[in-house]
Amino acid sequence: MSPIAPPMPRQPARTAVPHGGPDYAELAALGIRPENLLDFSVNSNPLGPSPRALRVLPLVDVAAYPDTEAIRLRAGLAAEHDVRPDEILVGNGSVELIWLLAQAYLRAGDCALVVGPTFGEYAAAARRAGAEVVEMLGHGPDANLLGRGADATVPVHGADDLYPSPSDVVDAIAAHRPRAIFVCHPNNPTGHVWTLDAIAALLAACGEALLIVDEAYIDFADGVASALDLRADGRLVVLRSLTKNFALAGLRLGYAVAHPSVIEAIDGARPPWTVNALAQAAGLAALGDREHLTAGVQVARKARALLVDGLTRMGLPCVPTRTHYWLVRVGDAATTRRELLRRGILVRDCTSFGLPEYVRIAARPLDECQRLLDMMGGLV
Repeated sequence: MSPIAPPMPRQPARTAVPHGGPDYAELAALGIRPENLLDFSVNSNPLGPSPRALRVLPLVDVAAYPDTEAIRLRAGLAAEHDVRPDEILVGNGSVELIWLLAQAYLRAGDCALVVGPTFGEYAAAARRAGAEVVEMLGHGPDANLLGRGADATVPVHGADDLYPSPSDVVDAIAAHRPRAIFVCHPNNPTGHVWTLDAIAALLAACGEALLIVDEAYIDFADGVASALDLRADGRLVVLRSLTKNFALAGLRLGYAVAHPSVIEAIDGARPPWTVNALAQAAGLAALGDREHLTAGVQVARKARALLVDGLTRMGLPCVPTRTHYWLVRVGDAATTRRELLRRGILVRDCTSFGLPEYVRIAARPLDECQRLLDMMGGLV
């Protein structure tokens, strides 16, 4: 009997979005054990997971179904932000919530505006929902405004050229009338932050659009106001990530804060049990470990000062940042990443952001930062 081909899918396969973190097949080919890798490519707490979160994991009954509504964790998060539990939705990482927002609010013929260069999952989720994506890249006369399927490199002449201004974004909203607007605050990978006045201006301009502000890294930003202060506007969705604050990336845990009707719409697109029992228990325990987060922020600031000073002295310019990761202009990002990885150090090649001359480096413990400087000195 001849083989029978399977039916064709309704949608093409998802195009993978590059991320930080190790490629385990690549490490195996290089003979590098994952536990020996110094990973500067992931923007998480440099102290690692919250000890309280680790202690609770053996106590979880993994034979029982998790609470699909994450009631206890939502209550803890609601208390943390002084909102009602029905204004919180917990997800399997903030990426799941990005995709659920796209499924709930976008369809073929809609436009999604992505303020970039930024995290690739915003555009990927919007395109998967059938929306036309307009990506804003760079600032000023040389900036690119890209439609769906376009590919380009951001022309960079200085730090101010890396990210659009608020007025640029307001103009783009007026021109394209998007159904959803994605803003990262602080932005990944540039470290750019928004003022509350600028976010308020976007809300004033967005009409019936949803403004999605991703604040995954805001706890590591110096003196930066949260868009949560504007949450009375029902068009605002704020995303947060416990995987970054408390280094729980392997458990996947994020949450959204929004108007109850928006939460209900997102929840309606979510399959049951997407947030496992281990993640829920660890997240609730980590919320009570503010000391760990504070200590991690302090280490991150010291690491940033050490690395930025050392790299600058080597002639490697660092883009000013308000958070615990930053861009370093190295000339050829792919080559720099490859040579460092052979030495057991991983940095983020920013070519996928349209920045092929830059790598992104995140804060790590100070002894590891010194090792990175030593290795970089051998490459310059």
